[in-house]
Amino acid sequence: MSSRNKRTRSPSKRCELSEFEHGGIIWLYKTKNTPTEIANHIGIPRATINITIKRWEETGTTKPKTRPGRPKKLSVTDVTSLCLSVRCNPFESYAYHQRNMAAAGVIICRDTVIQYLKAKGFGSYTPVSKSNLICEQKKNRLCWVKARASFGIEDWSRVWKNRWEIKCFDYWPSQSPDLNPIERVWHALKANVEELKACILQKWERLDPGLLCTLVASMLDRVQAVIKACVYLRLEIKESDCYLFGTSVDLPYNIRNRSGQRQGQRKQREKYR
Repeated sequence: MSSRNKRTRSPSKRCELSEFEHGGIIWLYKTKNTPTEIANHIGIPRATINITIKRWEETGTTKPKTRPGRPKKLSVTDVTSLCLSVRCNPFESYAYHQRNMAAAGVIICRDTVIQYLKAKGFGSYTPVSKSNLICEQKKNRLCWVKARASFGIEDWSRVWKNRWEIKCFDYWPSQSPDLNPIERVWHALKANVEELKACILQKWERLDPGLLCTLVASMLDRVQAVIKACVYLRLEIKESDCYLFGTSVDLPYNIRNRSGQRQGQRKQREKYR
């Protein structure tokens, strides 16, 4: 069979009916017309007529439900991760963020990355490219460098000030307290130090003596609590020195044994000297 006799059926284009067409279908249905008669009269498939009539009877309206559309490629969590990647690396390219998403298991193209970032308010820029120097510019640069090859720090500082048009004195002494504004600041602070001392002494005199006695009396309990918690200082502790406020402190056996071992090691070292 030749290709001329072959008939290819092209898919019919589906389009949504307008509100006027929906209203016409319902009006004809109310005038006691069957779906077949309405389809022949309007030129719309009978299946579409039946769906419209059924929707009107169930919901009271001919407006179809809103379609969800194409599913999104990125979830809310993926979009948040993409925005976080851009904020952490703002100077990287779109391809860099695309690779980061691919490493996390989200395969998207570069255009999708651009689309989502633009929707979130992110943009991009292209760095300005500087043209190469021409031969005349290279010669001028070489002459400028040769003329300043012997410059010191003072000369270069003068060049920098002239470049930025900074006005200064021709001569500024190295030590000039009369011209230094910070000296006035120190003078004002010294005047306020006496007031600060007086306030501190006044607050100290108002302290309750009972508070100081309580703190002193609690030292024994504090020391014993530290010992029980095995918080040992790296010091040589002797039993004869463990008397606080007239009360002896019971040391654990391992501390007393360790103290004796250290004393024996010290005596051996002194012996061989």
